[in-house]
Amino acid sequence: MRVACPGCAIVYEPPDHLLTPGRRLRCARCGETWAIEGLPEAAAPPSEPAAAEPDPEEPEAEPEAPADEVQHSPAVIAARRIGVSHATVPAVVDRLRSSYDPPESRSSAAGVVVGWCATAAVLAGLAWGAYTYRGEVMAAWPPSTRVYAGLGLMK
Repeated sequence: MRVACPGCAIVYEPPDHLLTPGRRLRCARCGETWAIEGLPEAAAPPSEPAAAEPDPEEPEAEPEAPADEVQHSPAVIAARRIGVSHATVPAVVDRLRSSYDPPESRSSAAGVVVGWCATAAVLAGLAWGAYTYRGEVMAAWPPSTRVYAGLGLMK
């Protein structure tokens, strides 16, 4: 049976033996959890021991969000991915904003000057090599003969 995530619409095909009524699935992409719908009801689900530990794959039930809250905002989606309740999103966002330190200006004046000087040195070296070895350049690449002739640098 094909099952689609209501949050991001990714489609899964879980094995039939895992599809039981009332079972909740969790999306690997967005973290959305939902109950399987459209399965025939079984007579009675197997009873579980009272002291059974919760399944680590199934998250605890979260309180329902108000209808006017935007469930697909980037902050809510990010909170789901890291396993934080949507009710604590504002606190998490505030904490992240307070811990964010904008980076210093990465380009200092000295770094820019050094970069330009290195570029100029490389270009000067290329120009020197093109002039000094112009005979070899023209022999290796005949179309360059017209460039050297146009500049008046023929040997």
